[in-house]
Amino acid sequence: MFFLLLTLGAIGLPTTSGFTGEFLSLLGAFRAAWGAWEAGVAWPLWLVGFAVTGVVLGALYMLWFAQRFLFGKLKAPHLPLADLSAREAAILGAIVVAMFALGLFPDEPLRKTELAARQYQQLVETGGKAFASVR
Repeated sequence: MFFLLLTLGAIGLPTTSGFTGEFLSLLGAFRAAWGAWEAGVAWPLWLVGFAVTGVVLGALYMLWFAQRFLFGKLKAPHLPLADLSAREAAILGAIVVAMFALGLFPDEPLRKTELAARQYQQLVETGGKAFASVR
């Protein structure tokens, strides 16, 4: 159960932290590419198309792997496996809760990193000249 939940979070299922990260990354890339397209440069939109294709292919691969790993035929005899201990289940449970909490309520972590992200954006846009006086 934990393996499948964390796989779904990794592929960016809505309400998981993976969805928030993928959505914001693709949204930023699309906005930048759209601005370039309005300026007459079309190739960044192709890059965003490749990025979306990569996300879809990555999700398909991970679902295919999980299906084969969890529900595939056994190729060799194996020893019986023990269930998770209470400590292991608690640790994985905390990770799953955090994954859904960050997916459902991404505002607080985003707010805490917004200033650093804006400063980095300004640094990139000015070629490093914006913070020359700080050094």
